[in-house]
Amino acid sequence: MEHKNEYDEHFKIILLGDNAVGKSCLMHTFCDSGFYLFDGYMDTMGVDQKIQKINAFNKCIQLRIWDASGAPKLQKIVASYLRTVDGALICFDLTREDSLHHAREYVAQLRAVKKNVAMILIGCKADLEQRRAISVGQAKAIANEMGIDYLEVSSLKKENTDLPFIRILTKIYILNQLTKIKPTLEEHFNNYLKLTRFKKHAHFFSEQALSAHREDVLREEYRLLFEKLFDCQSVEELAEFFRKIGELIERADELYRQDNPFLNHFISSPLSKVLKHTLDALTHRFAGMKGLPIAKEMLIQKNNSITII
Repeated sequence: MEHKNEYDEHFKIILLGDNAVGKSCLMHTFCDSGFYLFDGYMDTMGVDQKIQKINAFNKCIQLRIWDASGAPKLQKIVASYLRTVDGALICFDLTREDSLHHAREYVAQLRAVKKNVAMILIGCKADLEQRRAISVGQAKAIANEMGIDYLEVSSLKKENTDLPFIRILTKIYILNQLTKIKPTLEEHFNNYLKLTRFKKHAHFFSEQALSAHREDVLREEYRLLFEKLFDCQSVEELAEFFRKIGELIERADELYRQDNPFLNHFISSPLSKVLKHTLDALTHRFAGMKGLPIAKEMLIQKNNSITII
């Protein structure tokens, strides 16, 4: 038996979708390295479960995978699992148009319970090309409308069956780490606001007032970026945030140099300082993700354990 303290993180994902779309096959192909029930179909009775040990981001992670039945009579049981999940793979059958339309309902159902939850739309049975009823473009369009990523898999041919789990794990991990670090980042920003709150100027059109206005503009840009940060679910989005904060630091430093040609040699810009604190805190929190571009992830599978390298 594996004990809880063996893991640095514990995440739960659920596979949602109509019956017979390929959820169970996908889970078992990923976890057991083999295709499941390829010569027949057996309905999942409620929620099936697999536990996977994954080494990623310099951590040992327990990924609990729930395969939920699509049977209408069992949806009350499935609904009881939704509040505790960290992410979901919304599955549909590429040979059945109705299963894609129903995917919208599963997304809406989950978001009604957990608004900011990681999700990916999964088109299953990509090997059945001659029976295909839904094009890549159609599926991507619906995924874009719902604001989630789209991937296609074939459990029979074992094509892309690892990618949905690694992709959803990355999204979950980023959201989880951002949630943990949010109070620290808010504290840095609030401390900065306390320092500048009482900085009033008698003459609105004075040089000091104009400088304060320019700093207000930069501060507002940071506030907007800060709000968007906590919706990031990919390395690329984090990298874009880093880039924009780097640009703000340069502009804040330049403004401070113009207003304080002597002091800037000894004292940093207060705004630049809080921005640097933000980057330092994020760099430390996501140190294990360095050199981990999603598109180039590689997997090593052995003894029911997966390592991202």
